[in-house]
Amino acid sequence: MFKRLSLTLVIILLISMCITAGVALNEIHVSIRERFKNTLQLSAIWMREEWPEEEAPDRTAARLREKVQEDFGLPLRITIIRPDGQVSYDNEADAAKMNQHDQRPEVVAVLGGKAFAEDVRFSVSTGLDMMYGAIMDETHDAVIRLSLPLPLREQVFLRFSSKILWVLAFFLLFSVGAAAFLTRRYTRPLDALCHEATRMGEGDYSARIPASNGKDFREIRQLSTAFNEMADSLQEQQLEMEDKNARLNAILNAMMDPLLLVDRGHCLRYVNEEAKSVFGRSIDPEEHAYPQLLLTHSDGIDEWVSRSIQEEKDLETRLSVKTLSGERHFRSQFSPISVGGQVLGVVVALHDLSAEEEAAIYRRDFAANVSHELKTPLTSIRGFLETLRAGEDLPQETRQRFYDIMDVESIRLENLINDILSLSEIEQGEVKQKESFDLREVVDEVLVLLDDKASARKTVLLSDPVDEPLAVSADRDHIKQILINLIDNAIKYGRERGRVMVSTHRDEEDQVVIEVTDDGPGIPYENQKRIFERFYRVDKGRSRELGGTGLGLSIVKHLAQLYHGEATLSSVPGQGSSFKVTLEI
Repeated sequence: MFKRLSLTLVIILLISMCITAGVALNEIHVSIRERFKNTLQLSAIWMREEWPEEEAPDRTAARLREKVQEDFGLPLRITIIRPDGQVSYDNEADAAKMNQHDQRPEVVAVLGGKAFAEDVRFSVSTGLDMMYGAIMDETHDAVIRLSLPLPLREQVFLRFSSKILWVLAFFLLFSVGAAAFLTRRYTRPLDALCHEATRMGEGDYSARIPASNGKDFREIRQLSTAFNEMADSLQEQQLEMEDKNARLNAILNAMMDPLLLVDRGHCLRYVNEEAKSVFGRSIDPEEHAYPQLLLTHSDGIDEWVSRSIQEEKDLETRLSVKTLSGERHFRSQFSPISVGGQVLGVVVALHDLSAEEEAAIYRRDFAANVSHELKTPLTSIRGFLETLRAGEDLPQETRQRFYDIMDVESIRLENLINDILSLSEIEQGEVKQKESFDLREVVDEVLVLLDDKASARKTVLLSDPVDEPLAVSADRDHIKQILINLIDNAIKYGRERGRVMVSTHRDEEDQVVIEVTDDGPGIPYENQKRIFERFYRVDKGRSRELGGTGLGLSIVKHLAQLYHGEATLSSVPGQGSSFKVTLEI
């Protein structure tokens, strides 16, 4: 305010000074011109009266020049012109060499009967702008013409105008200083009030106006006191509101379920942290009102919000909603918020049922798969037993073949039960026996263990040609089980007369990486996503024929998760497969 008001006053003063200076300088300019004109006219009259009839003009002209120089300090030029225009005398030039002057405006005017004539123009003989004045001298039958150089007039003008401008400049500085002092005195409290009001408008309720020193206007003192009292009240209310909001936010953000507050226009007004995490959006509705669809992308939630607003009652339903981790199932509750009989918005609470449904599906699928896998060998064994029991006259070779098949099925049944028990133990999520050992030594043990199987398929088993040990800390049986499952699968499902490569190392994140690569037929792309599922087989007939239980890779995955790692597959059909397991050991 001080700057604006001071600038306004300065501009007004400047405009006033400029107008005053312009009028004064113009008057001075006109006054000097009149002074020069009067000097020329009086001087011409003096010469006409003081020039004797018998005296040469040069003597009278000299007296006149001396008098004008003494009285006014001006260099007067005197020219005597005959009626025919011939110059008979000039005190600054050779009259014989001068041009005819009968066409000079002042001469023409005087010869035409005018008592005194003047003109301003450029003089070729002097090279200056001149003011000319002329009168008729009937006694000598000649025109007396006097002239003064205009630069002298400008010098006089500058001398006078500089003094005026100095006076005006002093007055301007004095006025500006006085205006600044008075403006500062009366605007300081108003500036303070505006500044503190701005702080309060930005949310800083600690803003206060300093106590008045008694020199301010009474109205300003009253306004300052009222402002400070209002600020005290608002700050107290703000602190109380912030405390309530903090407790409410803590409660809402501690909830394990996503919670949304949607207004009548279907825009979000509040989103708890769980909702931001579930939907993968770091939005803040308190800064901008976002459409609900921008967060959930669910038309179903939008429809049920509309129903809750229209019916003005709590509603509940089950909805499938796409989230950051995929489609999930929620038990959705919609509770309208009413103030003064009008619904202002709806609270949407989403309880995730996906884990419960997945667990139920897993239990059903696992029970069905286990039943199916157990039923197949049991049915086979029971069928051969009944055949043997009823066929007492069966040849010994046939009986032996049946015994061999029953033995294979019983071994398969035993392996299946052992794998199920291992998987159940792993899913408990505990490492019971932890020890330090050399991982590469365990790799060599497993390769020796599976050497006969590899020889039967003429498969070459290779490992890292590194003599340096790789120290790890884990349950040795767990690591051995990972290696056996991966290498055994590579031998069974890889190419006959193929090659299996086992490599181990530590990565940049200090995790141990176990990688088993074969050069077999590879795994089709459509099967790769499900390869680690329980009882999932790419070729079910061949898997059972080779004695697979369908749980080996699932055990590998769960063991990797037990050690905070993961199991991944990289395979190109026709170019082999590579199973990689990372472990924090």
